Amino acid sequence: MESIAVKLHKNGMNCGKSIFKGICEKQHKEVAKETLDVFGAINSGFGVGVFCSALIGTIGALSLFFDEEDMQKIRLELLMDFNEKYGSFDCCKIGTDEERCYEILEYLENWASQKIWDKKDLLPVEY
Repeated sequence: MESIAVKLHKNGMNCGKSIFKGICEKQHKEVAKETLDVFGAINSGFGVGVFCSALIGTIGALSLFFDEEDMQKIRLELLMDFNEKYGSFDCCKIGTDEERCYEILEYLENWASQKIWDKKDLLPVEY
């Protein structure tokens, strides 16, 4: 089943914004338009193909569910897992074709959701 973030991206939302909104929607977390717009400004590796914008959006979304101390550990774990899986944080090095972006969005949404469910000690909600 396609993730929320992938559906949003296919409907024209950029990667940073779609992953942030996708994670929040999956957790039934309301987010102000202004907050969402911040992540709309982060796209395509900050517009120059550097640090993966979907990764930034994921960290932003996770910060809504965890305190600063927990986020330090979670952020490091995410970065290490992501780098192990994709070999880089660099948008251009990871690959910029749509299917690769969809794979990354799916991976990040699932990774973040699992962390949140573990915290809540809940089973995932299926859509």
